[in-house]
Amino acid sequence: TYQGWCSSNDVKIDWGLSTKQVFDLIRGSDPTPGANSTYEGNKVSFFGANISGNNSIAEPGSLTEITDSQISVATVDGSISVQRLRIGKGAKISAHEYATETNMTVGDRFSDS
Repeated sequence: TYQGWCSSNDVKIDWGLSTKQVFDLIRGSDPTPGANSTYEGNKVSFFGANISGNNSIAEPGSLTEITDSQISVATVDGSISVQRLRIGKGAKISAHEYATETNMTVGDRFSDS
């Protein structure tokens, strides 16, 4: 069957969903338009995601880890690691570069779009 184009409004992340549901949304909208959320009022799209583990004590949408190659964000029953992000309609950049540019720290939270 054929599935028509989706827009960024169709792939807004609800961090209250299960890890698998959030992962499938990000994976299914990569390379375009990219599943999205909001950080400090800016639309942020996610690319290159993996299921990374169980962070049951963190609030869904909270940043749980920043490494040189990715960031991890808590879901309701685990976490997702993300390698690349895009701010608005800009170019895709590494998640680490984005975290550095915005001074993100563990505990900061992406909001539901």
